[in-house]
Amino acid sequence: MPTRFLLVEDHPIFASGLRQLLEANLGWQCVGVVDQEQQALASLDESTPDVAIIDLALRRGSGLGVIAALAERHPAVRRVVLSSSTGAETEAAIAAHGGALLLDKQLGPAELVSALAAHVPSSVRLDERLNRLSSRELQVLQLIGQGKTTQEMAQLLYVSTKTIETHRAHIKRKLEVADVYKLVRLGANALI
Repeated sequence: MPTRFLLVEDHPIFASGLRQLLEANLGWQCVGVVDQEQQALASLDESTPDVAIIDLALRRGSGLGVIAALAERHPAVRRVVLSSSTGAETEAAIAAHGGALLLDKQLGPAELVSALAAHVPSSVRLDERLNRLSSRELQVLQLIGQGKTTQEMAQLLYVSTKTIETHRAHIKRKLEVADVYKLVRLGANALI
């Protein structure tokens, strides 16, 4: 079964080219192309794709709103932001809204395909145990997968280090993982 993706992009030519690139090179199946936040949310609820590829600047609404809604309503859907804005402020805003893999729109086609293939395995459906996590715990798990320290996670999520440690303990218990390396691998696989 091919990986199903929703494209949330307000530039029609770019969206068309990206869709063709992913379908031809990765064998993915596009379930829709939308250019507004509300359309994206309706489409996500209707089709529940494996991956949502999101631009931050939309015709109406914001990609950050889409990311936040996905984190809350469909945490198993992998989130990928494709943006020309990739600085620390953008990373922090994305993390604060639920987290997503951030890729630069300046990447060449081969680099983009490679990056997506590396971060979205063909068996994209996450371990069912991840459904046990709250959206905040899933954010923390994703940050663990990115190699962030407890202090870095606390700063990104605007909470104390003690809160991060509590989330980490809950994640370990819910996922039945004692080994820190396995937790990091699960976090890397949960990168959306």
